Amino acid sequence: MIVKKNFSPFKIWQYIKSPMYFVLVWSFAVWMFFYIFNWKFLNLNFAPVGILGSALAIFVAFRNNSSYARWWEARTIWGGIVNSSRVLARLVITFTDSHSHQPNYEKQRSEDFKKELVKLSIAWVHSLRLHLRNQHDWEQLETFMDEADFQQLISVQNKPNFLQLQIGRKIYGGMANGILGGFDSFQMEGQLLALANYQGGCERIKNTPLPRQYDFFTRMFVLVFSALLPFGVMGFFTNTPNLS
Repeated sequence: MIVKKNFSPFKIWQYIKSPMYFVLVWSFAVWMFFYIFNWKFLNLNFAPVGILGSALAIFVAFRNNSSYARWWEARTIWGGIVNSSRVLARLVITFTDSHSHQPNYEKQRSEDFKKELVKLSIAWVHSLRLHLRNQHDWEQLETFMDEADFQQLISVQNKPNFLQLQIGRKIYGGMANGILGGFDSFQMEGQLLALANYQGGCERIKNTPLPRQYDFFTRMFVLVFSALLPFGVMGFFTNTPNLS
């Protein structure tokens, strides 16, 4: 995925060099047969090539629009993850601090609780990244978790979902210990629900590519168009009267 404002043409060349070589060699071969070997019967009326080019433009436009729609959906989901993570961290901090006047309030315990939940939220984002990329560098998450939670994390399949479960458990554990109030969990659960929906959106984009028939027909039309275009160009210039 290209995320920079500017990209190097040399990097793009690595992806397109094979078809470009084919087009160059094929075009040169058609020109050689036409002018050197005088195979004039190879000239082709440009009208069929133009019609094929119009059909190709429709398929390419559809793929471009679909690709942009998927990119924009992913960007919207990422923005939602950022916002919901910020809101969740803010709610944890403000709700915990709001109970500082309670008789059973312990400052160190509350500070540890806030750090633990915020770190778990950070771990969730990184676990989602690794999960979507099929990477297994789970040791990166060990910094944000205690040893017991990390060992449990290694043994489960959907690690982002497990971390959300752990965050929910910590929240209700804080309610049971008096760190949080009885109604504090309602707004936190709303943010956890939003994060779960965003995770589902990411998994949907990853697991649902464009239908293969669109890719197949687009590639087929491009190949046929590239093969016929040199013949159409030769026919066009051959049939064009000399105006000089």
